[in-house]
Amino acid sequence: MCPNFHVEDSWTKSVVPVHGRALLLLLICVAVFCHGPSEMQAQRVSLAAKSKWTVELKSYGWSASKAPSNKTFFKDFSLSKLEAQDPNTRISFANENIVVAYHTREEGQDWRTATRQLEAFFINARDGSVFGVKDWPTVVRGSGSDLQDSENRLIPLADGRFLVFANHAMMLYGSDRDVVKQKNLEPSTSTDLWSAQSVDGGHKIFLRHQSSSDQRTMYFWLASDTLLPLYQMPGFHGPNFSVVATAGEDFVLSASGFSGPGMTTGIGKIGLDGSSKVICSDQFCREAGATVVSSQRIAVSGRHGIGLVDPERGLIWSKRILPSESPNDFQFSEIRSETSGTKFAVWVTAYHKTMFDGVEVNSSPTVLIYDATDPKILLAIPIEREAGDSDFALSPSGRQVAIFDGARIRLYVID
Repeated sequence: MCPNFHVEDSWTKSVVPVHGRALLLLLICVAVFCHGPSEMQAQRVSLAAKSKWTVELKSYGWSASKAPSNKTFFKDFSLSKLEAQDPNTRISFANENIVVAYHTREEGQDWRTATRQLEAFFINARDGSVFGVKDWPTVVRGSGSDLQDSENRLIPLADGRFLVFANHAMMLYGSDRDVVKQKNLEPSTSTDLWSAQSVDGGHKIFLRHQSSSDQRTMYFWLASDTLLPLYQMPGFHGPNFSVVATAGEDFVLSASGFSGPGMTTGIGKIGLDGSSKVICSDQFCREAGATVVSSQRIAVSGRHGIGLVDPERGLIWSKRILPSESPNDFQFSEIRSETSGTKFAVWVTAYHKTMFDGVEVNSSPTVLIYDATDPKILLAIPIEREAGDSDFALSPSGRQVAIFDGARIRLYVID
């Protein structure tokens, strides 16, 4: 319903006659308030395209991990047990034509001695048919953070290559899904953590080794086609020993210091020579996590929204919740990007139904895909979860996105 307008007496002195002014306001009301919601709804519908295909993952032999009861889980609870939990199914692209859904199968009553297998389903991105299923023996994870521990993970690289972390080794696979090279991660004691990131468009691998026994962290950059080392540097320390880092082609990003609970002094960039500088000290960046989209674009996600940082110019774009809204009612996921560096994505949830960047969001995740060069939404896809587990991934070119809702995989084409 359009609101009623009351014309004050002072308006009678204006150049436009009072009845003409009232009529003009009425027309504006009709255009904005009456037609506005339907136009916004049409915009939302146009953003969320229909999927190219949908497949039930269980039709390929997949089954969701069974969560233990609270009584069982807390019976012998420890921080190590919590860090070892890895129940979720994850989605990735091995290359532009292959979607991979993978998870860890665990068998045994004792989490410390249970046998584990990394099970991966290789799915044709053209039609959703399955190419095959492959297993790798794995070991218990030492950290819940992928920036600290990449055990049981598949990492896409350039030119259709991908990396598999399993059983204290990293295995390089070619576009034909055959092993190119394998490298054992040594040392691999209970105090060692190894993690990897795809950087420089997938042409390099950032390898991080953390050893709690000698309080030491090392960073290595490897060629993604040979696993041969290119350069290395000592990792930096924080108040509690080692700090996680997001890497670029020849630098790392991390919090530049802590100014209070959950707050830092900004995002810092550290070069191979150890030089460092704060690239964003904006309030927005002090509580946000960073993802390297390209050498000139750093995407950030925090309590109040998302943004883009230029390493030389600082924060250049952001979308934030309204000042009247509470950040406690929202959740923004870690930013995902693709190897071409042209797009990034994030999922958003809100405790109450509301709008974010012109898109309706609610308690179920909505994936927003953005153009990184000219920041705007390209696609908005709500995830109707079948279970608590969900995930999404962009293809290497950024032209496709795969969504997992806890039971099904859907593939969308990004125009």
